[in-house]
Amino acid sequence: MSHLNFVSKWVLEVFNDQFEKTFVVIGNHDYYLISNSQKRKYKNSSIYRAEEMAEIIEDLSNVIFFHSVYGTGALKYNGKVFAEITMKSLPKTEEEKSFYQIIMNDSKYITSTPEVYNTFDLTSYNYLSDLNIDVFISHYPLIRTYSHNKHLNDGSLGSYLCEVNEMAAPINLLGNVHEKDQLYEVVGTKHYTNTLGYPNENLRSIIRELKCK
Repeated sequence: MSHLNFVSKWVLEVFNDQFEKTFVVIGNHDYYLISNSQKRKYKNSSIYRAEEMAEIIEDLSNVIFFHSVYGTGALKYNGKVFAEITMKSLPKTEEEKSFYQIIMNDSKYITSTPEVYNTFDLTSYNYLSDLNIDVFISHYPLIRTYSHNKHLNDGSLGSYLCEVNEMAAPINLLGNVHEKDQLYEVVGTKHYTNTLGYPNENLRSIIRELKCK
């Protein structure tokens, strides 16, 4: 949501007042420590930003925080079981590792290696597979998207995709890739993305409603 937790708090306070229920899963920018003051505040550990977000959201009655370490894993709401995890990507090949270290801002602003966050998330995800999840929400995609297919030869895939052995839910909502109103159907599962993107991308995305039968 933001590089600063107090900004995310302002946004969620508005959502808390406007919506019956808001589900939150954080992305890579919510782990960023972009200044020396932030590094001091969070003891140079990005995971403490997530811990603080969990504490902030405790005071918001209509907001649920999903996280593999500090938050809820799954929740039944209106007869459907929802689950959310960041699903941090993991660069594996030498090309992917090089892309992460040289190109990605994540390597500059997120402390600890991608392996740490990916392990947390995959451990939680594998547990959720046994809970009959109806809708799974993640920041990182679990499948290749149009954006990925444009960059398959530059090592970026390992920084934008989280690989899983099997899908835990028939319906999946994803972020991270800046694509407007897209649906991908993969092996009997549906994957929706409708991100706002950066202002200069001019995606003109609008809030859309998805009804689960």
